[in-house]
Amino acid sequence: MTVVNQYLKEVYQELLRVSWPDSKTIVRHSAVVVSAIIVLTAVLSGIDALLTFLINQFILKG
Repeated sequence: MTVVNQYLKEVYQELLRVSWPDSKTIVRHSAVVVSAIIVLTAVLSGIDALLTFLINQFILKG
């Protein structure tokens, strides 16, 4: 059990040295990620709709 305790102590010490971002940076980066997800979702939905239309019109003759 001493190996586990030593490991946890080292992890805790390492976490104390981490330079955590401030809340403004977190919000800014989160906004970039959410925006990218929205844009990529719209692009992929458009491609899906286009391919569905093309398949229905030219391959399935529907």
